Amino acid sequence: MTTTFRSAAIAAMLTAVPVAAAAQTPALEKGSYALGGSAGFSIEDSGSGDNVLTIAAIPRVDYFLVDGLALGGHVGIRRFARGDDSSTSFHLGPVVSYYFVQDGRAHPFVRALASYVHSTFSTAVSDGSSDSMALTGAVGLLYMLSDAVGVDAQLFVRRQSWESSFGGEAASTEGGLQIGFSAFVL
Repeated sequence: MTTTFRSAAIAAMLTAVPVAAAAQTPALEKGSYALGGSAGFSIEDSGSGDNVLTIAAIPRVDYFLVDGLALGGHVGIRRFARGDDSSTSFHLGPVVSYYFVQDGRAHPFVRALASYVHSTFSTAVSDGSSDSMALTGAVGLLYMLSDAVGVDAQLFVRRQSWESSFGGEAASTEGGLQIGFSAFVL
């Protein structure tokens, strides 16, 4: 009887410990903070002989309101260059992220950002600046390297609109892949 009880107790502990350890993701729980961001670049063949190069860096701070749901803010900078044309944009706005907390280290997420954008540009014809609004949606995967540090990859679509200097509204849509990191403060 003692051997059977001991065997059952050991089996229960061996089963319970990995399940409990896998279920705990304190970094994504209510009350934690995430300090992180993402960066990316793209090169596009414009068909005119000049390639388009875009580089972006978007740091952010998030607070988890409930397990898996974070609200925060972001700032960002983007640089665009093609031949004699270039622009630099600064971004500021809110971000909301939802992490689908899974057993293990990998957690899918969805993210939305709204941005006020101030851009300066230089072309062969003129120089200037503009203000605009941008909306970004992303889906990705966060991989936790430890209890407090993770890396992520996200696919994004970004829509930006502004008042054209030629009258009316102008808009652009862009998509791509960004790689990021997060450090979580519990």
